[in-house]
Parts: sequence; structure tokens; C-alpha cells
Amino acid sequence: MKEKTEPTRVIILEKRVVNLVKLYRNLKTELELNGYIFHEAKQKIKESGKYGQYMEFTIKGFKAYDDFGKHLLDIVMKFEKVKKLENGNYILSGIISIITKVQLDYEDRWVKTNFTRWLFEVWIHNVLLYRKYKSKYYDPAFAMQSHFDSFIKEQLGIY
Repeated sequence: MKEKTEPTRVIILEKRVVNLVKLYRNLKTELELNGYIFHEAKQKIKESGKYGQYMEFTIKGFKAYDDFGKHLLDIVMKFEKVKKLENGNYILSGIISIITKVQLDYEDRWVKTNFTRWLFEVWIHNVLLYRKYKSKYYDPAFAMQSHFDSFIKEQLGIY
């Protein structure tokens, strides 16, 4: 299996008013509209006394392009100093990270022997078919990471 990761996109929030329920629903809808299978991997809410709550959400999206390549998209939201307002919004500070990975040969067809693993990793992937893999798997995945970065910023009113 060959895996390529793009640098993480990070959105930093400082004392921002956010409707978390709306943001969560819109993220879930946007993932499903773009053909991703939605999975909430982690939801953690911790009371912390005088500074407010701590909330952490991890949303995972999975999209298989075909039986050879797939895209994994992780959106990690960590908020601290969370205080709920009367109108249902929250005032919070935190970080939203968008992590993307592309996995080729995720069914491990090319790693059955050392020779086929070497053939795939050195010659087929890097020399013969790199441009095809780049246009078919890497470019759409990294464009989707940029799309979700813009989508979240638009939902938060950062633009």
C-alpha cells in the first residue's frame, strides 16, 4: 500500500460565536453530497469549571475512487472555553484541522512478494504511471481538502 498525505489545513478560532449544531450538520451533508461515507470517530465533551467546556469532534470521510485508490478525509475540531449562549450558539476558541490521505493499492495486491512491492513502489508508481495517479487520485483528493477548508471558513463567516 502506498500512502500520500497532504500538509494539514488548520483554521484557528479565537473567541468566536459559532452555531456548532449547524456546522456539524452542514459538514455531514457536504461530505455526503460529495460522495463520501460519513463516520464520526470521536466525540468528547468535558466540563472544566470556570473556563467553560472542552469539546473535541473527529469526523471521518471515506471515498473509494475504484478498487485501487481511496481518499481518507479527517476533520478534527478541538474547542476550549466553550460557553453556550441563550440563542443556541456557542462562544469558543479552538482549532479545526483538515487532514487528507490518499491510499493506493489499499487491498494490498502489489505487496504479495518483495519483487512486486519493489516493482510497484519504485517503477510503476514513481516512473511509469505517476502522472496518471496524480490526475486520477492525488489532485481530486487535495482539491477536496481545499474545498472543505473553504466550506468551513464560509460556514464560520471567516471570509
